[in-house]
Amino acid sequence: MRVPVKKSKKNKRGNRNLKAILVQCAWAASRSKNNRLSAMYSRIVKRAGKQKAIIALAHAMIRIIYVMLRDKVPYTERGTEYVNTPEQTASYLIQKLQKLGFQVELTPTTG
Repeated sequence: MRVPVKKSKKNKRGNRNLKAILVQCAWAASRSKNNRLSAMYSRIVKRAGKQKAIIALAHAMIRIIYVMLRDKVPYTERGTEYVNTPEQTASYLIQKLQKLGFQVELTPTTG
C-alpha cells in the first residue's frame, strides 16, 4: 500500500523582512565550504530541491541564533562531520534495534 505524501504549504506567517535576510544568509552559507550548514544544505537539496533546502537552512540558522541569544554563547562551528557520520548512523540504528528487543553483535567485514 502506497502512503500518500504530505505536501507542504507556503508559509505566509512571520516577519517577511527577517525571512528575506535569513534566506540571503542561507544562500551564502550554502556556498561556503567545510561547515555544518553547507553539509546540511547539500544533504537536503538532493531530496527536496534548492528552494526548500534554503528555507530549511534558514530555519536552522534562526534556531542557532535563538540558542546563541538565549544562552549568551558564541557560535562554534562543528564541521561537516557533525551532521551525519557513518559511526553516528550505525550507533543510532543499533540503539533502535535494541529498543525493539533485538540483540546486536557487530562483526567487521573483510574485503
